[in-house]
Amino acid sequence: MVSEVLKDDELFEHAIQLGKTLLEAPTDALRFTKEFFINNSGKGFEESFVIEHDEAFRKVLLPKAEKGFK
Repeated sequence: MVSEVLKDDELFEHAIQLGKTLLEAPTDALRFTKEFFINNSGKGFEESFVIEHDEAFRKVLLPKAEKGFK
């Protein structure tokens, strides 16, 4: 899947910016994303999207919501 096409001379700067953005993400988000990619390699987009959405809700969003209600 391609999300963007860049010129050769733009690749390095774009990679640096992407890396900085990733470093700013919360630790839980990085852990979840890494776990998702490891556990779901080789699956198609549709199947991966459903798994990612459901697991993110169940593992990340729902527990945070439950903490907020207590």
